[in-house]
Amino acid sequence: MEAMLQPVADFFGPSWTAIWTLLKIVAIIAPLMICVAYLTLAERKVIGYMQVRIGPNRVGPKGLLQPIADGMKLLFKEIIVPSGANKGLFILGPILAIAPSLAAWAVVPFGDGLVLAGCQRWPALPARDHLDGGGTA
Repeated sequence: MEAMLQPVADFFGPSWTAIWTLLKIVAIIAPLMICVAYLTLAERKVIGYMQVRIGPNRVGPKGLLQPIADGMKLLFKEIIVPSGANKGLFILGPILAIAPSLAAWAVVPFGDGLVLAGCQRWPALPARDHLDGGGTA
């Protein structure tokens, strides 16, 4: 894999490390956001069924494009800051709320060698040989 990425790394030069890290972050966050969007759609359809009304079905076939329409609406919506609020804190609050939950995915191993942050096991942690029958509990 690294041999395939070497020409791209040579093209971007010293900024390649930052670009590669950002691409890995997007590769982790994008599926999470898509799953949340479609789980919200499923929730809205179930709630519509429970209330004996039609759920979201106007955008796309059977409403499958509704999460994309909701995202576009949110993206282009005008941000209205209350006059008595601190503008910086008003914008920073939601970012500080979601950042830790997204940052937690940085240490999840997705496969052998596929982890965003290179966290190693602490040397202070005891070995777990007793779990596979090799030692005493």
